[in-house]
Amino acid sequence: MDYDTKKDIKWGIAPIGWRNDDIPSIGKDNNLQQLLSDIVVAGFQGTEVGGFFPGPEKLNYELKLRNLKIAGQWF
Repeated sequence: MDYDTKKDIKWGIAPIGWRNDDIPSIGKDNNLQQLLSDIVVAGFQGTEVGGFFPGPEKLNYELKLRNLKIAGQWF
């Protein structure tokens, strides 16, 4: 099979680069909108869900604005 990697693979990043779920004081000033916008600027197509992310309705709204997808969820 011949795969076009630009279409078949999407790259995502974990939100821990902006805000730490284990130690909430690290990155507490980074909000969801800034995190998602930075992900787009960095060239990623998605993110893992972090512990501070809002519920599905608000999150899906913010993702759709930036054409981002969820790659997984942190537990």
